[in-house]
Amino acid sequence: VNEKVMLVLSDGQTIGLAHQGIDSIYIGQATIIKKGNQLAYQKKQDTLEARVEEERNRIITTVGGDYFFILSDGTKVWLNAATRLKYPVAFVGGIRKVLLEGEAYFKVKKNPACPFFVEVKPLEVEVTGTTFGIRAYPDETDVLTTLETGTVRVRNGEAEVNLSPDRQAIFDRSTTTLSVGEVDTDLFLAWKDGRIIFDDCPLEKILAEIGRWYDLDIFYAREEVRSYRFSLNIKRHETFGEVLKLLEAAGQI
Repeated sequence: VNEKVMLVLSDGQTIGLAHQGIDSIYIGQATIIKKGNQLAYQKKQDTLEARVEEERNRIITTVGGDYFFILSDGTKVWLNAATRLKYPVAFVGGIRKVLLEGEAYFKVKKNPACPFFVEVKPLEVEVTGTTFGIRAYPDETDVLTTLETGTVRVRNGEAEVNLSPDRQAIFDRSTTTLSVGEVDTDLFLAWKDGRIIFDDCPLEKILAEIGRWYDLDIFYAREEVRSYRFSLNIKRHETFGEVLKLLEAAGQI
């Protein structure tokens, strides 16, 4: 079976999460409890904290896969397709840090004494008790941090910006500039609820996003079609044929 979601343990063991009907996974420092599409960690009480911190796992979603799970501190994480998240089995010490490549939505458990950080090279995002999304695909120029509630600080070296709700930090990898703008958060975070939303966007951008979910490569017989603009609000799990029908209904293609 082609697994779309994989758990990679610190010792290199790989476990498919989407199709295996396991209820729990026992690893050195904790027990992983799996209920449906949810993954939660229970730390063993007698574990040495220094050893726990060294054990980091990864969850990897492929094209067409997504996943929801809960970190050991109670923080909830939604992973979009083609994403990698590296995290410790249990957070120890004065900070909580995870490493992200791809796209994720976080609902961070508030703990003022132990701030939460998401590292998206070369950026670092510092969070309190907050809901926000980060989009950082390697093949895209911009890294987007979109804040729904709470506050976050986005830092690139000495440059940093503080976000308030409904604002987005944009880091341009080509120019290494960091800017802030006001956005409709639904346009950037609706994927977490299983929807694809675009507002007056070029067809090329829409199909690139849809292609990542349906595992498709898009080719254009006529170059001008790339720039045709559409607005779209659909369920992401509909078949690709239904998406095409909606685009055809607009009459341009």
